Amino acid sequence: MRTGELSASPLLGSRRPGLVWGTGNGYIGGVVNYPISVDRDPYRGSNPRRLEKQRAYDRDAARLEEVANRMIERDGPGIYLYGFIAREAGMSEDRVREIMFTVAGGHNGFTVGRGADGKLLGDLEQEERRRAEDRKEGAP
Repeated sequence: MRTGELSASPLLGSRRPGLVWGTGNGYIGGVVNYPISVDRDPYRGSNPRRLEKQRAYDRDAARLEEVANRMIERDGPGIYLYGFIAREAGMSEDRVREIMFTVAGGHNGFTVGRGADGKLLGDLEQEERRRAEDRKEGAP
């Protein structure tokens, strides 16, 4: 594979845009759980210019969170590059990188993990929590 060339995940056996196995062009980031959560701007001051920046950032973060989670639901576990997310969200790749860097610290994207049974990692954690709660309710 040449640097920058995209290939589909051998786990899924398809060539869906936004889901790649390797790109050879830099650090991708850590494994994240589904659904992802994008941090919002914590500013609590009263400067009007800064408040406007905060509103724009939070609006874009909410949009990216929605788009990324929809892509993960559609395509499943794999590597998600900021360029594909940017195209789907209608934003610049730099803006997507600025906001989504907090998801996993990747310079080019992030990886959504898969458990041993093939489910998304976040789904597995939710299932384990439900089982633990059921055990607590059944205990005297």
